[in-house]
Amino acid sequence: MIFVFLSINETASLHESLIDPLRNTVHASGVLYYSWVIPYGFALLLFVVLYLRFLLDLPRTIMLLFIASGAIFVSGALGFEMLGGWYADRYGEVSVAYAMLYTCEETLEMTGISLFIYSLLKYIAQRFDNLRLAFYDE
Repeated sequence: MIFVFLSINETASLHESLIDPLRNTVHASGVLYYSWVIPYGFALLLFVVLYLRFLLDLPRTIMLLFIASGAIFVSGALGFEMLGGWYADRYGEVSVAYAMLYTCEETLEMTGISLFIYSLLKYIAQRFDNLRLAFYDE
């Protein structure tokens, strides 16, 4: 359900609808300029606490791949978003430097997702060694 929400959120830009109301409420600026990072940061902490046991019960290689993919994704989604927010608050959103920041953000997000998909497939291959996929050409 978490990944379904994240997909819908990204597609519908739900997080962006939080920016102005939150920014005005908490007077956010600088790294919190894109104020959606505040509730999503807390949600991330809650997610880590709730799923830590699950993560620790995974095989070591898979656990490390999950942690690496999550760290890469979050460094883009929150880390570079906060850097971009600081830059946008200070200099505006129209510049090559800002474009480089959001390009890094999106690249890290996609790299994290790609590594996570690889990790899931590796886990499935290890856990269900009798599982076979067959593709038929009609």
